[in-house]
This record gives sequence, C-alpha cells and structure tokens, in this order.
Amino acid sequence: DDSRTFELALLDLNLPDAPRGEVVDLVVGAGIKSIVFTTETNKEQRERIWKKGIVDYVLKEGMHNLDYLQQAIERILTNSAIKVLVVDDNLSVQMHTEEMLRVHNYQVLSAGDGAQALEVFETHPDIRLVVTDSEMPEMNGIELTKKLRKKYKADELAILGMSGTTEENLSALFIKNGANDFLRVPFTPEEFYCRVNQNLDRLEQIAHLRKLNEEKNRFLGIASHDIRSPLGGILGLCDCYLESPDTVTEEELNGYFRLIHSSSSHILSLINSLLDVSMIESGKFKLKLEEADLKALLEEHTGLIH
Repeated sequence: DDSRTFELALLDLNLPDAPRGEVVDLVVGAGIKSIVFTTETNKEQRERIWKKGIVDYVLKEGMHNLDYLQQAIERILTNSAIKVLVVDDNLSVQMHTEEMLRVHNYQVLSAGDGAQALEVFETHPDIRLVVTDSEMPEMNGIELTKKLRKKYKADELAILGMSGTTEENLSALFIKNGANDFLRVPFTPEEFYCRVNQNLDRLEQIAHLRKLNEEKNRFLGIASHDIRSPLGGILGLCDCYLESPDTVTEEELNGYFRLIHSSSSHILSLINSLLDVSMIESGKFKLKLEEADLKALLEEHTGLIH
C-alpha cells in the first residue's frame, strides 16, 4: 500500500528472494531509515552495506545485541528533537558529517569556524552536541571549546573534537580544554555514530537522574510536611495532659490515645512508603499481590465513600 509511511525498517540481509542484501537497496531507496540486523559477519559486505546510508548494522549474537538494537531504535525515533552543530571550514567534510547526522534524524546546523559557531549559538542556545574540527580560520576548535565551556557545562552540552592531522597530543588538548570526546579523520560510520550516540546518551542519562532527584526531593518535602503535622498533634496532646493531668477525664484520655494511635499509624505508613522508595531505587523491592476491598480501603483512608 503506497499510502503507508514507515519511520524505520529492520532488515535482514539473507532473505529467500533476496540473498545478497538487495532489500537494503529497495528500502533505503524508498527513503526509509534502515537498521540491518543479521548474522552476516563478512567485513567487505558490512563496509558495502554501510556505504548505502543505513542507520546502523547490528549482529545477531546475543541478548546484549537486542539491548543495543532497542536503544538504537529509540534514539532514531527521538533524535528529531536534538540539535547538532557541525563546525568545519572544509566544505566537503562538513557536508559529509552533516549527511551522516541527518541519516540519524538529527536537526543539523553548520558553521565554517569557531566565530560563526558562537553566532549560531546566539539563535540556537538549545544545541546539545557540537562536532568541531581542530584547525580553522578565525577561531580553531580548541578555542571554541574553551569559550563554550564558559557558558555550558559538560553535562549540558557535548563537544566532539575532530582532526585529520597526526599531532599526537591533540586529543588530550581537546579533552583537557573541555571536550567530551575526540575522533580522528577519516573515520568509519560505525565509529562516528558510536561516539555521537554515546555522548548524547550520557547527557540524557544525567538529565534523567537530575529529574529523578528533583522528584524524590519533592516527594520528601511532601512527606516531611505530612509527618510534621500529625507529629505536632501528638506532641500537643501530650503537652495538654502533662500540664494538667489531674483535670483530664478518663474519657478525654481515651480520646487522646485514639488520636495518638491514629496519628502514629499515619506517620508509620509514611515512613514505610519512604523505605519502599529506597528499596525501589536499590532494585530490591518486591511486590506482594493480594485481593483487597477497594471501597473499604478508600473509606478507611479518605472517609469520602458512603
């Protein structure tokens, strides 16, 4: 059905009616992003398939490959929201790098040197990755890295330095001045994509951990407030009794104990919930399922169901 559109295709190379990987030409030619997932390990064939503009090449070797495949699929489907800036004065290298990034659905911006790159950041401050050459006019890659690091931390913006020179300490210079990674030119598509994805994965993991920490702090703030209120009530009842124990009737005392018991139970429940959160984060939490009367449970905790 020509009316259907596909965001991504998962292809095997050895099909009954296409034993030499002809399906790759068919699907990539139709403009569909494609991941090759196969048992084929021939080096020459892998190099030939990569040249066709595939997204990735994954071997069927074990569960770790399935995990990697899942991550690759998830990234391709979400990359369209990520901006990447390519900085290179060599137009052919710049265009080649841009095309590789577009294969992975990234939003690609470009600049011819460090000074132009800083101008691009003025209108696109949400760039997540910079791929920069080392030797450029006006401002080289290392100087650009220094300036970017004054404004963006390493967990906010990833910088991947590149160079075709043979200078031995260039990778160290890039990293010591704030780059996240370094890549020698020429590079293979697999190496390029692994470096790019690894650095962006790291940014996303840090952002996810930061979000979880914020949620936990918000939860702890709510829990602290909920614990403080009943605990204050318990202390207030104790103070009332201790200030004038002789004037408290037995009925009032029983009422005090009922309130103290109720408040203490509520506090214990909150503390158990906090411990459950710790167990969930440590991976040791186990669910014990059992049947329950939902209406009775709601009546007990809210008193709103009649």
